[in-house]
Amino acid sequence: LGIKQLTNDPWEVANKLYKPRESAITGKVLRINDYGITLTLDNELEGFIRSSEYSRQDSKDFIKNLNIGDDITALVTGFDKKKRQINLSKKQYEEWQEKQRVSEFMSSQGESNVKLGDLFSKEFKSIHGSD
Repeated sequence: LGIKQLTNDPWEVANKLYKPRESAITGKVLRINDYGITLTLDNELEGFIRSSEYSRQDSKDFIKNLNIGDDITALVTGFDKKKRQINLSKKQYEEWQEKQRVSEFMSSQGESNVKLGDLFSKEFKSIHGSD
C-alpha cells in the first residue's frame, strides 16, 4: 500500500464535484498554443479550452490578451478521461452567466397580471370589426 492509495484520486473527486454545463471552475493559464489554452486547476488536474471556445467574438486573437499565470473561469463541458483533463468553455460560461442574470432579473420582477389580450384588445377589435 502506497501513499497514492491513501489519498483521494483528484479525477474521481472532479467527476463527482463538477457537472458538465452546470459547473464553473477557475484555473491558471499553464500553456497557450494555436489549439487552445491549458489551465492548471486546484485539484491537480488540467483543464483545456479550445481556441473556438474562448470567446464569442473572433477567437483568433485570444493569445494576445493572455499571459501564463492569468486566472480564467470557464464552464465545464465534459471530461477527457484518457488525457485526464476537464474540457472547458469560456464562451459557454459567458452565455451561462447571462442566462442566470436574466433568470434572476425575471424572478425579481414578480408575476405579471397583464395579458397580451389586454395590451392589444383595441387592435384585435379593429381588425375583426368588433366593438
